[in-house]
Amino acid sequence: AEFSFLLSIPIILASLVYELIGGSGEFSFEVLPMTVAFIIAFLVGIFSIKFMLKIIKKVKLGWFSLYLVVLSFALLFLL
Repeated sequence: AEFSFLLSIPIILASLVYELIGGSGEFSFEVLPMTVAFIIAFLVGIFSIKFMLKIIKKVKLGWFSLYLVVLSFALLFLL
């Protein structure tokens, strides 16, 4: 789980750069508000990941996986 979270960092950074440039090669947003929002989102994400990793280590996810299997079959038949 930790490795998959670490793999998302380059994609998130690339998304930030793309949003700053706007696809046209010129900055389309104000840099300061976008940077502050990115830093806050990054810090909240780090704390959320640490929280989720603690939960994953303490709680057995067997019932949750059973719920996902049942939900998958139900949605398969309903859709």
